[in-house]
Amino acid sequence: MKSIFQSNVPSPDSGSLIRRDGFTVFAAPGTEMPEGFPENIAREKVLKESGSVAAYLCGGGKYFCKIYKFRNLLHSLKRTFRTPRAFRCFAGAQLLAEYGFQTPKPIGAAVRYRGGVPLYQILLTESLPENTVYPGNEFKQAGFDEAENMLCALAAFAAKLHQAGFIHGDMSLRNFYFIPEKNTFGVID
Repeated sequence: MKSIFQSNVPSPDSGSLIRRDGFTVFAAPGTEMPEGFPENIAREKVLKESGSVAAYLCGGGKYFCKIYKFRNLLHSLKRTFRTPRAFRCFAGAQLLAEYGFQTPKPIGAAVRYRGGVPLYQILLTESLPENTVYPGNEFKQAGFDEAENMLCALAAFAAKLHQAGFIHGDMSLRNFYFIPEKNTFGVID
């Protein structure tokens, strides 16, 4: 079995690595970056804000941006020698897409450093269509029979991931979605 996060960094032929203004940025080839990425990206619609993660839409809703924050100096120092999570998620999304699984297209990933210590990381992907269904939200509103059918379909999708050799490090309802017009599930994070 291979973890989608075992390919720690995006492959060199899948984009370019740029260092500028305290950032290390990985950009997918042939993709348009939103204005100001990563330094001054405009937060248009905040989707989640917590002590460790912020998620929002930008670029007129075209992009989804997730910021992984470091909580304190010890937390930052422990992660100095690990491949940044934003880069691991970027590489995982590329690998999932390569194997034909539905996942948001990765656009870029960045890490902000100061004095060699990471301050925060950014993952940028295409946003999902507006009519995307999130199973976690749907279970709360569905009756038992409808929730049971949805859960069975989701379990079948997870089984396909495992049959292909993928292990998702954070398998929970919030990391799956359904696109009705394609009649398919997808995976994020």
